[in-house]
Amino acid sequence: EKAKLNINSLLELIEFNSGLFHSSKGGQIGSYGYLEDYSSLILAMLAMHEATLDLEWLAKAEKIADTLVSSFWDSHETRLYDTPEDGDDLIIRPSESYDNATPSGSSMTAEALFKLSLITNKSEYFNIFISLMKSTAIIASEHPVSFGNWLCVYDSYIYPTIEIAIIADDPKHALKMRDCLYESYIPNHIFCGNAYFSYTEKARNKWDTYPLLNDREPKTDIAMAYLCENYVCELPVSSTTELLQLIRQKTKVS
Repeated sequence: EKAKLNINSLLELIEFNSGLFHSSKGGQIGSYGYLEDYSSLILAMLAMHEATLDLEWLAKAEKIADTLVSSFWDSHETRLYDTPEDGDDLIIRPSESYDNATPSGSSMTAEALFKLSLITNKSEYFNIFISLMKSTAIIASEHPVSFGNWLCVYDSYIYPTIEIAIIADDPKHALKMRDCLYESYIPNHIFCGNAYFSYTEKARNKWDTYPLLNDREPKTDIAMAYLCENYVCELPVSSTTELLQLIRQKTKVS
């Protein structure tokens, strides 16, 4: 709940100030938000979606991602800049790919866009992700110590990704199914869910635009889970035991 409160407070500041700023205190804002601020926020929203299975967080993550692309991505040079296009006037607009004590804004953006591309199947996110991977492939292989987070992103892309979708009318049932996923390590997975199916069906909030959720409905008072790869799914299961068994068979992890 505190994480939700913090992110919503940040979104209110973004709305009020017409943009994300790097810092604020006592109503006073600092410099314009950097690439790492936007990419971190997207990853936080994706984590909130996993925690709540509320589609609201996916919609918000997409909105911030679209702003990131329009403000930081140069399609002609196929590169990301660390400062926004309409940000502070600088002699040289910085563009840093190296990961240091913390991941670079570029590597976090690649991670965020890759995850969003799997959830939304939007080609724009995926194409930018591929361009970023190509631009760092050689230098990352030559200096791996300086590209720690990049290497994690490469690993996620190279090896097959398991897609998990959970759908329910009641969050209580959906979150119980979700909790079992944290009982063991699941390599290279993406997680998407809708714990409020009846509400979203009436509200028509575009839940059906997410490939892992489209045309899938829960049974009454039962959460349904789907294990997929490249959007091709196994038959749905309704128990945590069955879901974990499917995951173990797919990943060969006990």
